[in-house]
Amino acid sequence: MHSNIIARRIHSSLFTYSEKSKSFVTEMSTLQANRVDPLGQFYNDACDAGFLLVSSKTGVAAGFTLHEEVRNNEQELTHWVFHPVADALRRNPGLEGTTVVVFNT
Repeated sequence: MHSNIIARRIHSSLFTYSEKSKSFVTEMSTLQANRVDPLGQFYNDACDAGFLLVSSKTGVAAGFTLHEEVRNNEQELTHWVFHPVADALRRNPGLEGTTVVVFNT
């Protein structure tokens, strides 16, 4: 069990949501322009990278941590994929299958 969440809060308005794929998508440059980093430390006692996604509709935050770094054939980093943390799924089972994708721009 982790002690405390210390992740940055990132507003969902910085993402485009696809209901069909259940994914929030944005570009790293968009996040950087808004001075937020999705790759910061999530818990104070672990090295998981992630952030709290704050809903623009409800104001409720859900934690997402890094699941995968995706690279192309030249081994260049193309994007990061984040999945909801267990606590977020317990609080909101509708997040099951939701991903956040941040393209490396």
